[in-house]
Amino acid sequence: MTAVYKSLDAGDLVQGTNVKSYVLSEEDQTLQSMDEITDAMLTENEPVNAGTKMIIVDTDFMMDFLDWAEENTILVSGESILDYALSTGVTCSSFEYQGYYASIETIESYYQANMDMLDATKFRELFFKQGPIITRPHDGAPSYFSKESEVSKSHLATNCDVYGKVFSSILFRNTFVGEKAHVEDSILMSNVTVEDKATVKNAILDKNVIVKAGVSIIGDANCPLVIKKDAIISEDLKA
Repeated sequence: MTAVYKSLDAGDLVQGTNVKSYVLSEEDQTLQSMDEITDAMLTENEPVNAGTKMIIVDTDFMMDFLDWAEENTILVSGESILDYALSTGVTCSSFEYQGYYASIETIESYYQANMDMLDATKFRELFFKQGPIITRPHDGAPSYFSKESEVSKSHLATNCDVYGKVFSSILFRNTFVGEKAHVEDSILMSNVTVEDKATVKNAILDKNVIVKAGVSIIGDANCPLVIKKDAIISEDLKA
């Protein structure tokens, strides 16, 4: 069995994080325990081996664990598997992951992790360095950009229509940005419509949101505005 961890400074994690610190043997780097990361550790920015909740385990052990978990009504997770291994004396090796890592536990950390994907180095670390991440395909037409549109440092999925400006943002499938509209530092999920002359900055728009013409949604980089699914925004919103 092998547990995967990431060496980092505790200050990179959020207050009250549920990430565990893997305590490793100095002799052979086997896993000895999984400790809570305290607020004091965050404040002091102590180095930690942050658990990723990813493990490599053989089939026989996994079947034994599943039988035990069912008998004891235990939720199956990476941590519960490791707890079981440690409690039964199974030797657990460790592997240090050295690519991009983010613990998404708050709206702010979700937003920052997405914005990190606009950094080419971090994007390649996550998606290309060790092999592709394959998800369910959604085939669609290439996105359309009008002659008047301006787009830079952004990721756009298929079937988008862009007539305005999109800077440092992530647009999911089937999003629409109207003429003279401005989208910046934002995440627009599937089927979002930003009508003509509307502005969206530092915001997360859930599916099917409509921002009416001329309306502004202005959040803060440290506290992005979140617009719930299916909302129609017809008045200005500011953080």
